[in-house]
Amino acid sequence: MSKNKIASNYAFCKYGYFLYVYQYEDMRFICSITRQKDFELLNNNLSQLYPEGNIKYKINVNYPFTEKNMMFLLKHHCISLGSNKFETSFESIKKIIDISAKLETILIDNSKNLDKLYKIINNETIDTNLNNEVINPEVPTIRKSKRSIDQINKDTGAILKTYESIEAAGRALGLTTGTAIGIAVREKRVCQGFLWRYSGVSKEEQFNEQPIIKICCSTGEKSLFTTIADAARDVNISAPALRQRVITQVHCNNHHWIFDKTATHYN
Repeated sequence: MSKNKIASNYAFCKYGYFLYVYQYEDMRFICSITRQKDFELLNNNLSQLYPEGNIKYKINVNYPFTEKNMMFLLKHHCISLGSNKFETSFESIKKIIDISAKLETILIDNSKNLDKLYKIINNETIDTNLNNEVINPEVPTIRKSKRSIDQINKDTGAILKTYESIEAAGRALGLTTGTAIGIAVREKRVCQGFLWRYSGVSKEEQFNEQPIIKICCSTGEKSLFTTIADAARDVNISAPALRQRVITQVHCNNHHWIFDKTATHYN
């Protein structure tokens, strides 16, 4: 392949694209797409072919598929003259291009939320809660922990540094997010050469032999379990899962759980 070969306009381009309208005669237009970096060359070529014409309108888009939507609308609302040429009013052309760009924006903005995109397409009411999801009170809600995190020497157990959150620890180590460190905390394994633990949590608290208090959210009634394993069996889940409920303050089935701070290893 020649190194000077120009890539197809239908390949993804990091510089973006323009949908453009070139008016070459009265009520006659050329409509297509070009890479932004090729726009000046395109304009010069069209000016040589149609000296009396000029670029009438252009709009920035991100993906070449947007031209397909534009062409579909142009062929349904304008007189097609072939070779991307159309006869109509400028107002109609501009409206079609703006609609095509707006459709692309809607797809990009909602591409990660199919349920929301489906509702937009079907003109349904969109839930405006923070996560755009319907909240079922019977399903445990995991609140993202904002607790400070300790960076620990894996050989000596010494605390090297404390960060205000898992995310802050991740950024300090050059990670995009704190996800890897969060997993290391849950699984008690090394990440980036260090062990990690929530600040102020004793070593004993990281294991199953930890006293737990179960609290009824509506009445405040408390039930004491001598180990986290016993408390987990009471609600038919695993001990690690219950420990995560305690740490992330999950409320489920009208109950929540806390560590018994009167345990001897807190003294």
